Amino acid sequence: MRQSILWRFITAYLIFFLFGIVMINYYTSSKIYRISIKDEASSLFTITHTVDNFIDSNNPEDITSYTDSLDKLALKNKCSLTLTSTEGKIYYSNGIDSSTDAIPDFNISHFENTEFTVDNFFGFFDSSTLNVYLPIERNGNTIGYVFAHEPTSYIMYRTSEAVDIFYSSYFIVMFASCILIFVFLLYVYIPLKEISKATSEYARGNFSYDKLKKATNDEMGDISSSLVFMAHQLNNSEEYQKKFISNISHDFRSPLTSIKGYVEAMIDGTIPVESQNKYLNIVLSETNRLKNLTNGLIDLNNWGGLKLALNYEDFILDDVITEIIDSFEGQCSKKNVKIELESKHPNSVHADRSKIQQVLYNLIDNAVKFSLKNTTIKVSLFSKGDRVYCSVKDSGIGVSEDELTKIWDRFYKTDSSRGKDKTGSGIGLSIVKEIINAHQQTIDVISTEGVGTEFIFSVDKSKKKNSNSSDKTN
Repeated sequence: MRQSILWRFITAYLIFFLFGIVMINYYTSSKIYRISIKDEASSLFTITHTVDNFIDSNNPEDITSYTDSLDKLALKNKCSLTLTSTEGKIYYSNGIDSSTDAIPDFNISHFENTEFTVDNFFGFFDSSTLNVYLPIERNGNTIGYVFAHEPTSYIMYRTSEAVDIFYSSYFIVMFASCILIFVFLLYVYIPLKEISKATSEYARGNFSYDKLKKATNDEMGDISSSLVFMAHQLNNSEEYQKKFISNISHDFRSPLTSIKGYVEAMIDGTIPVESQNKYLNIVLSETNRLKNLTNGLIDLNNWGGLKLALNYEDFILDDVITEIIDSFEGQCSKKNVKIELESKHPNSVHADRSKIQQVLYNLIDNAVKFSLKNTTIKVSLFSKGDRVYCSVKDSGIGVSEDELTKIWDRFYKTDSSRGKDKTGSGIGLSIVKEIINAHQQTIDVISTEGVGTEFIFSVDKSKKKNSNSSDKTN
C-alpha cells in the first residue's frame, strides 16, 4: 500500500507527542517525586534539630515546659513529631495514638543506615509517611530520639502540581508546533504534490503541461523551475527531432532522386551515349554531395559526445584565407561576386589550422551562396588584446531576427534559403559552432534582411612575434 509522505510526517508527529506524554508521566513525575522526597527530608531534618533545642538537657521526660512549642512547630510545618527514649518509650507524639506508651519491636537500626524512610513507621500510621530521625545526645550519651513525619500524599500532591505544569507547557508547545505541519503542507507537501503531478505528465510525454509554477524562492522553487525548463527542452527536442528527420530526409532524397533519374535515363536510352559524360558528372557531383553530407553528420555525431581533438600550431591566418578565396573563383565568376581580404599586417594565430580552414570555408561558402549578383564579400582581420578577430560580411538576402538564433541548429535552413540553397545540407554552421567552441573562442552574427549578414569569430594570437608586411587585398 502506497503511503503518503504527509501521513508519515503526521504519524511521526503523533509518535513524538505520545512519547513526550509517556516521558512526562513516568520519568519526569518520578524524578520530581524523588527530588521532592529529598527536599522534604532535608526540611524535616532541620525541624528535628529545632526540637532538640527545646528539650531540657537533664530530664527529657519532663516535656510539660515545651509541649506547646512542639505542637506549634508541628502545626506550622504541617508534620508530625515523636519523641522517644532509646528503648522506644514515647515521651511525646502528635501523630501517634496517645494511648500508646511505647513502640513495639522498636529498632533504631532501621534508621541508622539511611537518611530517611518511607513507610508507616512500625505500623503506627495508616498510610505511607516520610520519616527522619535525630538522636538526642547529652554528655556524649544518647538519651532519646526525635522523629519527624510527613504523609507522602502531601508530597505526591505537590509532585502532581509540578507535573501538571509540565503537561500544560508541553501541550502549549505541541500545539504551537502544529505551525510546523502547516509550514510543511504549504512549502513542502503541496509543492511536492504539484511536482509529482508534473513529472507524471512528463513521463507520459505531455511536455506541454504548464500547471507547474515556481511558487517559492527556495529549493522547491528551483526544482519546479528546473522541471519546467527540462520539459520545455524535451518538447523542443521532440519538435527538433521531427524537423531533423524531415530535413535530413529531404537532403538525402534530392540527390538520390537526381542520381536515380539520370541513371535510369542512361539505361533506357533517353540520354544518348554521346551526352552521358555530362550527366555522369552531375551524378558524380550529387554523389560527392551525399558524401559531404554523410561526413558532416559523422563529424557532428563524434563531436557531440566527446571533446573535439585539436592539433594546435602557429600559422598565418591571412594565407589560409587567401587559399580559400582562390578556391571560390569559379563560383564567384558565375555571380560576378568579388571577395576582398582586408588586413593591415599578417596575423599569426595559434589554433588547429585544418579546423579553422573548415570554419572559413563554410562561412565564405554561405556568403557566396546567399550574396546578390554584382556584390562584394569582405573578409576582415583585426586584432584586439591577445586575440585576432575575423569578419566575413556579405551583401545578400540576410536572416530575419526570429531565425537568427536558430541558424546554429543542425539541418536548420532559413525560409529564404530554401528557395536559393539547393545544395546546402544545413549542418555547415553547426560544424562552425562546434569548432569555435572547441577552441574556447566566440562567434557572433549580425544580419539584416535584404542588406546582408556578418559573421565574426575569434582566434588566439600566436605567442611568436608577427613579421611585418604590407596590407593584403584580394
